[in-house]
Amino acid sequence: YILLTLFTFLSFYLIANSLKKESIYNPKQTSFTGEIIKIKKTDYGYSLILKNKENLVVYLDEYLYNLGDQVKIEGTLEIPSNNTIPNNFNYKKYLNNQQIYYILKAKKITLLKENTNIFIKLKQVILTYLNKFKSKNYLQAFILGDTSSLNNIYDSYQKNGISHLLSIGSTHITLLNYLIIIFLKKI
Repeated sequence: YILLTLFTFLSFYLIANSLKKESIYNPKQTSFTGEIIKIKKTDYGYSLILKNKENLVVYLDEYLYNLGDQVKIEGTLEIPSNNTIPNNFNYKKYLNNQQIYYILKAKKITLLKENTNIFIKLKQVILTYLNKFKSKNYLQAFILGDTSSLNNIYDSYQKNGISHLLSIGSTHITLLNYLIIIFLKKI
C-alpha cells in the first residue's frame, strides 16, 4: 500500500509538472500558420481557433475560409484580460485551462492549403446548409452538438432546467436509424 501510494503521488506530481504553463510563442512574433479547427460568429466579427504547436484564438472582421484549411495569419498577439469583477467569469483562466495563452488580432490571412478531410468537409457542408435557416443555432446544437452559438440562450435553458433538450438522446438515435433504413431501402 505504501508503494502504491508513493507511486500515485509521484505520478500526479510528474503529470502536473509536465503540463505547459506558459506559451511557446514569442509575444513579438507576428506571423503564424496552422489549421482552423473551430469557427464562431461573435458580436464583433468572427472568432476561430488556429491549431499549430499551440492553439491560438484569432479574431477577424470577416471570414473567408473553412474548417480544416491551412492558413497563414499575420497579426499581433495580445494577452487575454483578467476579469474586472471579482468571482466572475475569467476569460484568461478559461483559455489557460485549454492551454491557450494569447489572442491573435489578425490583420492579414492567406490560404496555404485547402482542407482534404472528408469528414470536415461534410461538417462544413452541413454548417453551410444550416445557415440558411432562422433557427440555425438550434439546428447546430441538435445535429452537430455544437452549443457554442447558443450562448445566452443555453444559459437560460440551464437556469430553467431544460438544457437536457439540447443533448443527444434516444429520439436522435431513432431519427438517425430511420434515415439510414430509408437510405438502405432505396439502395
